[in-house]
Amino acid sequence: MRYIIPIHGELEFEKRNDTFTLNDFLLHLNNAKESEVLHLDISSVGGYVEVADKIIDLLKKSGKTITASNSGHVMSAASLIFMSASVRTFDPTKGDFLIHNAWVEVQGEASELERQAKELRAIEKNYAQIYSQVTGVDISIIQELMNQNTPLTSEQIESMNFAHILKTEYKAVAKINLKSNKMTEEQIKENFDTLGDKILNGIKSLFKPKALVIADANGTELTMPDINDISELKIGIAATVNGEPANGEYPQTDGTILKFEGGVLVEIVPVQNEDVDALKKEIEALKSENEVLKTQNEQVSAKLIEIEKDVKEYKALASNFKPKPQTQTQTDGKKATFTYKKEIKNGISN
Repeated sequence: MRYIIPIHGELEFEKRNDTFTLNDFLLHLNNAKESEVLHLDISSVGGYVEVADKIIDLLKKSGKTITASNSGHVMSAASLIFMSASVRTFDPTKGDFLIHNAWVEVQGEASELERQAKELRAIEKNYAQIYSQVTGVDISIIQELMNQNTPLTSEQIESMNFAHILKTEYKAVAKINLKSNKMTEEQIKENFDTLGDKILNGIKSLFKPKALVIADANGTELTMPDINDISELKIGIAATVNGEPANGEYPQTDGTILKFEGGVLVEIVPVQNEDVDALKKEIEALKSENEVLKTQNEQVSAKLIEIEKDVKEYKALASNFKPKPQTQTQTDGKKATFTYKKEIKNGISN
């Protein structure tokens, strides 16, 4: 059975808000008498060295297996308690790990200050030895880290054996996470593409030609954002007047009329003049004449068909005609028979 001792707050002799005292530890130690493992959950920036030393001494005398992890910072004297555990894990996302030299606030004569300085040096040396013995790191390196008084990096914490850096494991839900990651990648890609399009459109807009603005014969300005030259004018082009969709007829200075409906050009009425009108009238006259000629042609064609039919019938009758033979009495008293051909021949010979 494991018992968790929450060492949260500054290490103090007296109980106040956000502090952890020796009496707090004794209470937890008594509650854990049936447990074989004591787990230290530490979140403390340190405090009195004497409190830390007594807690460490009691942990050693308990004869229990000691483990430790952090739920916040592990600093100063609290780091000594942390190092008393045989198994240590540290989560850098929850706090910093800091070792440094001890300090004290004193007042008094030089002799008192000298005595305090001597005691501080002894404490610093003792701490450096503890860190070195537990981690196996040379004491000179430990002392230099303490002199720097800055939080250790995750690499330093793990490579120097202060603790095992806790890394988030996803093995148990690898299949689910892969699917989730895939969705995230697709969303990222989509958002990236959208952002890319926005950037590209923004860049394009910097180089986009200005919209064509033309004034009609009455001075009304037509803005056509889709074109930048009058030669591009065609049915379907959009236009606005004073920011509103163009509607109605807009006569141009050359006589052309532009007709818009709902902001869209629906008709371009060309210039009307006398020559054009005369040409139109001539075209209409030619059309009428052409219709008359077509009618006459149809009548002639029908007549020709009738004539052709009559000719065919006449030829058929002529080919079937056979005149009857005629009989004459010759001088010798015999009857002479003449065919039609003979009569013709005799007629020709006569």
